[in-house]
Amino acid sequence: MLENNLLDHFVFAVFLENYLKHYGEIMKNNRHFHWPLSYCLDFVSDILADLIEDEDVAGEYFSKCRSIAENYYAEHKLPV
Repeated sequence: MLENNLLDHFVFAVFLENYLKHYGEIMKNNRHFHWPLSYCLDFVSDILADLIEDEDVAGEYFSKCRSIAENYYAEHKLPV
């Protein structure tokens, strides 16, 4: 249980949230720089594959991350 809570915290609060915030700041400062959503999700997928051995569990985390990232892009009107 504790391991899952730590993994949740790392994936969503430490990694993904900060990654998206960092990207958003870069986009505000330089409109010519663009990380497509697919690039973001590929990076997230690679990180999850390194962190989580069970492919089904990694897939569940990826689905949650994709949803969060899609919402972030839409909310901040970032180009997909």
